[in-house]
Amino acid sequence: MKNSFSNLSTHEKEWLDQYRNGTIGTADCEAMQNHMAEHSSFRKIARQYLARDDSLSHLGETGEELSSS
Repeated sequence: MKNSFSNLSTHEKEWLDQYRNGTIGTADCEAMQNHMAEHSSFRKIARQYLARDDSLSHLGETGEELSSS
């Protein structure tokens, strides 16, 4: 399966990275939310990316295996 993240624009990737790191500013966060509301493909990729990132961070914290779902 092709990595959907690679299909994002540089700006979309920056939004997600800043959101994930907690460094996104208020204006950028609002712009990203508006973009997500208008672009279902970005919304889907963002959900998948953030869910995977969350799973990986929990793996590092707990040492548990990731589920295959």
